[in-house]
Amino acid sequence: MLRDFYLGDNSGIRVYSFELDPELAEIARDVVKLAGMSDIVTVLDGPGAESLEALVKNGDLKTESVDAVFFDHWEDIYLPDLKLCEELGVLHKGSVVLADNTDIPGAPKYLEYQDSSRPELEYLTRATSPGGNYRRLIVI
Repeated sequence: MLRDFYLGDNSGIRVYSFELDPELAEIARDVVKLAGMSDIVTVLDGPGAESLEALVKNGDLKTESVDAVFFDHWEDIYLPDLKLCEELGVLHKGSVVLADNTDIPGAPKYLEYQDSSRPELEYLTRATSPGGNYRRLIVI
């Protein structure tokens, strides 16, 4: 599916997954290898923020190069991680940011921030599940 998303041109596809637990990271790498996606997917050990900063610093991620972000970790870290993406300038017009569990157990500061209107960075926000537990942001 990931390869099909880019219509067969895999040359520019890069997926980075950040995993805090080294054992889970190793399991994830095994799954990626089994799926034949090692050329596209890289699983990095450590906190997501540190890994993201390192990718930018090393030149692996360029300004406005991130098409999609999926937050599915501790809800209280969603907002700092979103702000870091903004500060590093990796999002672009049309980037999609998905966040899981925004309503249950909840990420109220994240929701408040994304719903606020800021002229320098605007989001189109939608709940993507009937219960509203996923939130999708599109940079406009």
